[in-house]
Amino acid sequence: MDSVTDHTRADRASRAMLAAVFEPGDPVAGSLLRSEGAAGTLRIAREAGRVPGLGEGYDELWRARARAAPDDLGEQIVAESEELGMRILIPGDPGWLIGLDQLGDRAPYALWVRGKPGILGHDAPARMGIVGARAATPYGADTAADIAGDLAQQGMHIVSGSQYGIDAAAHRAALLAGGVTIAVVPSGLDRLHPAGNTSLLGHVAESGQLVSELPPDTEPSPHRTRQYSRIIAALSDGVLVPEASPNSSSFRILSEARALNRPIGAIPGPVTSPTSTGCNLLIQGDGAQLIIGSGDARTFLLSGEARLDRQLDLANETSALHRQTEVRNNGPDR
Repeated sequence: MDSVTDHTRADRASRAMLAAVFEPGDPVAGSLLRSEGAAGTLRIAREAGRVPGLGEGYDELWRARARAAPDDLGEQIVAESEELGMRILIPGDPGWLIGLDQLGDRAPYALWVRGKPGILGHDAPARMGIVGARAATPYGADTAADIAGDLAQQGMHIVSGSQYGIDAAAHRAALLAGGVTIAVVPSGLDRLHPAGNTSLLGHVAESGQLVSELPPDTEPSPHRTRQYSRIIAALSDGVLVPEASPNSSSFRILSEARALNRPIGAIPGPVTSPTSTGCNLLIQGDGAQLIIGSGDARTFLLSGEARLDRQLDLANETSALHRQTEVRNNGPDR
């Protein structure tokens, strides 16, 4: 095995260990990862001394899980992932979308993927995020399914979470249309959540891909479910909400999408329906484009200044990432 491959495998194991000992979106670990690399971050986490970015007295608390972990935990996770048929993606891999790096210090340490090979690396026309109410009405589920199915049939990839309601409706429609759908899961991919969607998510893996930032054996938690919102937004070129109340968790995804300069669309619903109130308010004055069908959704996703700005951002970030990867792979170890 050559030195570059050795280095990459070591980085993969280090990032897998970071994902096991730190919670998703940890700003301290994320900042160190960007400045010190994965191995350097682990070294700081397991040694004594002050931790950059932490107030006095918090260093030992932040280090606790890293110090308690066995030295070869990363290698164990890599081996277990391979046995379970999962691939671990890290920056520089084919399939690591540059949009993930737009998350900055909150970018995932690594991604675990299971399913049809090459989906994330595929040059799809666009990826549409479709999210919304878990307790969807027939109106919301049918609308989500109509649009997801049409877009999938036209070659676009559908991105959503793994929850009931709008998420499930979007995935089912894309599968029935013979298209590609990507489900982001807030748990390890061997512990699919929610359990009631296990069969559906299994079908997603057959023609699309399951994605998680969490290693195998990791259970979901409220924090992890909140944090996976940023992964859905980062993997999408735009986000559409067919149905949601104002307090819906899908609004976290919209907030992340806005921060990443992703266009946002919403489908209006009956003014008497609580589950459409959020969408109606988004359209009324919160910057969402009114969408009434798959034609609108396609236009909204593929055209306009937001889409052009997004392409320019990604082109610039691709060049920067390639330079960083070359330095990391060819430069001296830290």
